[in-house]
Amino acid sequence: MSKNQNLLSFKPAELYVGKEWYIAYYALNPSTNQLHRKKIKLNRIKSITARRKFAKKVIQDVNEQLYNGWNPSLYADKKYRAT
Repeated sequence: MSKNQNLLSFKPAELYVGKEWYIAYYALNPSTNQLHRKKIKLNRIKSITARRKFAKKVIQDVNEQLYNGWNPSLYADKKYRAT
């Protein structure tokens, strides 16, 4: 683990492409004190171009929120579906 990862309570969002397209990021769950993965599935968007465009916007938004201290375990924000 690098020095920066020790300071952060999350891992930034990334796009994963395959049979299932999804955006995944990790955030610290304060009750267990462990990083938990959150997924935002993208297969419902039919066009690949639209999928990539949507993914880029979501990744920017999620990463900005994470860097500003947002934690999905603490705030019940349902802007994006995360499982």
